[in-house]
Amino acid sequence: MKSLRISDVDLEDGDFRRAILLVRNAILLLLGCTFLGACLILLRYFIWRRKVSRLIPGIKMSFFSLLGNTNHLRFSTKSRNGHSLMVYAQQVAAGWAKIFTQEKLYCIWLFCHPVVVLAKAEAVELILSGTRVIEKAWFYKLLQSFFWNWTGHKRWQRQQKTHTRIFRPLSLCSLDIICETVLGVYVGAQNLKQNWNLFTPRNGRGMRYVVERVMNCFLWLDFIYYSTTNGKKLKKHTQTVRDFTRNLIRQEKLKYIRGDFNVLNSNRKSFMHLLLEHHLQTKDLTEEDIAEELVTFMVAGHDSTAAAISWTLYLLGLNPAIQQKVHEELDWIYGKDIERDVTVDEFKEMKYLEALRLYPSAPFLARQIVEDTTICGYQVPKGATCIIFIHNLHRDEKYFPNPEIFDPDRFLPENSADRHPYAYIPFSAGPRNCIGQKISMMEQMTVISTILRNYTVESVDQRDELLPALTIVTTASKPIKIKIRERHCRK
Repeated sequence: MKSLRISDVDLEDGDFRRAILLVRNAILLLLGCTFLGACLILLRYFIWRRKVSRLIPGIKMSFFSLLGNTNHLRFSTKSRNGHSLMVYAQQVAAGWAKIFTQEKLYCIWLFCHPVVVLAKAEAVELILSGTRVIEKAWFYKLLQSFFWNWTGHKRWQRQQKTHTRIFRPLSLCSLDIICETVLGVYVGAQNLKQNWNLFTPRNGRGMRYVVERVMNCFLWLDFIYYSTTNGKKLKKHTQTVRDFTRNLIRQEKLKYIRGDFNVLNSNRKSFMHLLLEHHLQTKDLTEEDIAEELVTFMVAGHDSTAAAISWTLYLLGLNPAIQQKVHEELDWIYGKDIERDVTVDEFKEMKYLEALRLYPSAPFLARQIVEDTTICGYQVPKGATCIIFIHNLHRDEKYFPNPEIFDPDRFLPENSADRHPYAYIPFSAGPRNCIGQKISMMEQMTVISTILRNYTVESVDQRDELLPALTIVTTASKPIKIKIRERHCRK
């Protein structure tokens, strides 16, 4: 077959030339319309942004800036060389909060998106106490692959002196506790012969993978992220946890169906068994719903509690006088029977409350504004994100004088009676507060009292040498090292 060449075409009549011109003009017209449309959209956006900026106090920026205030968040050389990014970000946010002390809030722009930072307890209360603004912020969806059931208010409606890296063993201990309480099974995380202890380091890597994704806007799209090495690793890890949970649910469900006496008549049923009973009686919950709840409890519960215990022991190790008071209190309660179980009424919480003030398990929380909302007299538009830096909120000198000092007496009744209820929110507050806060506090009291009944702890690093790290929970930027001595009175 003979191929057709342009030279073979008769251009005398101009048909072919006119066709080329027509196509070219169409392309130019399309490009022009696209450019004009983009300009109109940008102009409309800039006008809308100026309107919002006039409604809400905030950090100034250029009218035509597409980056918003992100240029203010450039990390210094010090931050890139190991200085905790979270510390730097919170220092910037704390500085801005001082500028807008009277306003109680301020607006920053992350690229094209308005983010309203609630800097005072009065503003925080207006968001967390109500039932209208309960939708978690858009970026929580990036955590869904790891936490499974993290987002969506619709789903919510339904002896020798030794140096010890404390977080690792506490994380294993916390995992054993949470699995036995939630799943009703002993997974043996503290027993190195058990394979399931691999869950803890995997969980730590999973946390880092999720944070890396949140910090990199190019990885927000699922099809891009899950084609990366870390994305594939995270997907494999989460699948392992989910398969384990699904299989366990099926096994326990069969026991119910077969009428297993030990399960049906147990006085101490796990969270999973309670959900299974509800599932079999009402059919409101599917097996997949139960699996989602259990995975969320396990993943979100054990590292956050382990971190809280680690920080508490660390702070007590830096303050021997306060630790001595704890020892005296424990000796008075337990006497020589140091092996006796802990009860709720026996141990005061104020040491733990103060540790959670300085190092809250969750460094921040955020809510999505689903309708125009007035906060402290300022109109916050629908679609904006409200964010609360809990770390900074807990350092408000109005409610916590000398906020960097570890002082458990802050939570004595006479010192906290007039404190704003939303000035201290380590587990969030309002209708969407942490569902596991009671079990977390129980676990912290049990583990810490058991350790301090038998040992004295001494911290190796000072606070300026051990900074919090930017993760989903407030962990340390390097291992928390403590010295452990068996108490002489116990020999």
